[in-house]
Amino acid sequence: MKTCFPARKKNGENYATLDEMMGLIGREPHGSWLAGTNRMWHGGIHLTEISAPGSALKPGTMDSVVPVQCMADGEVVAWRLNQDYKTDIYNRQTLQYSTTFVLVKSICKPDPEKENTWFEFYSLYMGLAPLSAFQKCRCLKAKSTVTKRKSGGYESGQNAGTPALAPGKDGKLVKGSRVLILKEATFLNQSVAQPFGLAQQLDKDGNVSGKLFWVTLLPEYMAEDGEQYAHLPVWMRRAVAKGIFDAVAKPEATLNISAGDAIGFLGNDIVPAGMGQVSRSTYAHIEMLSADSRMPAFLNNPGEITAGRKYIRIKPEGLLYTNTDDTFTQTSAKVGKDIHSILPADTCNSKESGGKKYYQISDQSWLSQNDIEEITQYDLNKLGFSAFSQESTPDMSKSLNEQWVQSTFETFSRRVGPERGIQQQQVADFYKAMADKLDNDKDGELSGQELYNAVHHPEMGIRDIAARLIVKHESEWFGGSSAPKWEKFFETYDPLRIGFTKKWLDDMEWMSQVEPFTSGKAVWHMHPVMFLNTLNGSSCACDRDITLEELQKFIVGVGADTLSSYLTEMNNGFKKFGITTCREKAHFLAQVLYESGNFRFTKEIHGERASYQPWYGRGLIQITLRANYEKYGEYIGEDVTSGDSARDKLTRLPHSVLSAFWYYDVSRKLSEFAKNDDFNKVTAVINGGFNGYNDRLSIFSSAVKSLGGEHLNKQCDNGVFSFETSSIYQSKVYSLAWGLWHDPSGHRSGTDKNAEEALKGYKRAKELLALSPFPTSTPHKKIYGIEYVNVLEYINQRIGMLQ
Repeated sequence: MKTCFPARKKNGENYATLDEMMGLIGREPHGSWLAGTNRMWHGGIHLTEISAPGSALKPGTMDSVVPVQCMADGEVVAWRLNQDYKTDIYNRQTLQYSTTFVLVKSICKPDPEKENTWFEFYSLYMGLAPLSAFQKCRCLKAKSTVTKRKSGGYESGQNAGTPALAPGKDGKLVKGSRVLILKEATFLNQSVAQPFGLAQQLDKDGNVSGKLFWVTLLPEYMAEDGEQYAHLPVWMRRAVAKGIFDAVAKPEATLNISAGDAIGFLGNDIVPAGMGQVSRSTYAHIEMLSADSRMPAFLNNPGEITAGRKYIRIKPEGLLYTNTDDTFTQTSAKVGKDIHSILPADTCNSKESGGKKYYQISDQSWLSQNDIEEITQYDLNKLGFSAFSQESTPDMSKSLNEQWVQSTFETFSRRVGPERGIQQQQVADFYKAMADKLDNDKDGELSGQELYNAVHHPEMGIRDIAARLIVKHESEWFGGSSAPKWEKFFETYDPLRIGFTKKWLDDMEWMSQVEPFTSGKAVWHMHPVMFLNTLNGSSCACDRDITLEELQKFIVGVGADTLSSYLTEMNNGFKKFGITTCREKAHFLAQVLYESGNFRFTKEIHGERASYQPWYGRGLIQITLRANYEKYGEYIGEDVTSGDSARDKLTRLPHSVLSAFWYYDVSRKLSEFAKNDDFNKVTAVINGGFNGYNDRLSIFSSAVKSLGGEHLNKQCDNGVFSFETSSIYQSKVYSLAWGLWHDPSGHRSGTDKNAEEALKGYKRAKELLALSPFPTSTPHKKIYGIEYVNVLEYINQRIGMLQ
């Protein structure tokens, strides 16, 4: 099944790795897994602006806000939508909170033919921003076909206080199209100040689609067409249409939802903090829960499924090997005590030698197959997942003294790995002693603070071990404040806060109205991020490292050692520059592999003879000219200009790779076009034209197949990237290039010769030149060898010859 993380970066990019997402969740100030800051049971996690920095609805963020996203494919089965925040008074201060939630049902089917391998679970998103937090925006309808303009950066005004120049053109909005206006601004269009709106197109059902763009707001072109909430998730739109607020509701028809779809936004919370003070936070509560009786059998892979992702468990005291020319030499060094015991196999290069398989676990270190255990994706128990059961909870205030806590401490003791070092032995002994104390000492000496600290111990992988614990426990969301589990809790509770807390519990209750939770019995709770990341059935290279095996599928004629030497830096670069999806990686690799001849060349052939030497091409993308060397040197803070030895840094790792990423992402800002799957634009900018176009496309297609990037296709139709749908269609230079490279009579190589495509390029270039001709002040300047003053004449001549 397809899963994803619940949060994204502020710029909307996905977090690249599990460690990155878990690291941020570990920094959250409250709402921790298994034990909350209130020193009681907490069966979920909280997202705040630490882990979801762009997910709060604030003034001025309508064009950049990033929703919390659905974590797994499934079906929306229940919700509660507040029209506004719930309020109360505490010590003459106004409190507020949201009881808005949505519940999504999912079924993991390792073997679709065998129900005993399935597992049904629910993802709960609670405390989401209510309807009042969403902004209503104008809807407009195009009276005629009008120009779209780019939503990215645009030129500032010539003088302070004057409007900016209108952004560049970016296609057409056809007559009758409806748009939602998120923001308004004034731009100079042909020296005239005009109103524009930052828009998203609406489909017939009112759903937004496509990327942001600017569009004119002049009434002669756009007509008012009502208003609509911006950024309202589909389930909330269904809830608004149903008209039931502040109460549990269910969809009348099936409402499917996919991993990555918008769920909502962080809610603003103001609650009592004791001593007459209040606590303010912006957060959402996330849970993964199940009433499925097939847990914990599911953890043991009852269908013995071998498909899916693979992992390796590193055995303690394994001896490390070095590798030279496929010869492995055993060293006296052993596995480091701080290394993770379980690693995704696709992050570890592997090689066969002497009938034995070796795995690379660091830059210089390998392990033999004798010192690892291969584990398949659905062997969750072997991957460290354990199930514990606490069927009843008589007193929530004592929930950290329950049997499940003792069992977790025993698990910590076993899995820390005491045989791997003195520190590990001390930690293991500590948790063993904690378990013994809980089991034998009933004098209350062990405080809630000590228990909380033990569960959240930041070292030795304790948090990762805890995230793999699955606990059956009574939920906070059943029964409200009158449930027996709260009776003793309120006997000693702060009198100033007791009224609010009871009201909060009653308002938050939902389980009694939603199957299969109406019985109030204990349910299974899984860590939302750790559990779902393990179940992720996507085989693509999104949000993970690419592997040597994947490179070998589409890079032919290159030895494994050469590929391995570049692989680590490539994966590091993808993370550093935010190139996270499998298809974006394919775009980058297609250009780099063509420019470098499949990693064979990091220096321009015969560059010493070039007129621009010594500033000839170096690095995997063959950075050329002094200005580019100087800018790259400034970026890395090193000398790459003072002499040949300095310049030649770009021919060697890490700079051969890093310089390519810099040129691609920083200098030419091509990631934006790769995200839009604009292969034509990426190629045109890298090459300045379309030399090697067919070869680049062939590499790209092979890379997409190997990395599983077909599902992110936006512009490719039967292996062809259209001229008209590419942003090169808005460029007179690249439109001319499209004509020149496809012209059957032209001498330029790299593309198929095609008169129809050549005509498209020439005619479009002519249209654009009529709007913005080349400057006559530099008549002898050339474009593709044609003087500016002669370009239009040349185009007309070629059109006449080809028609």
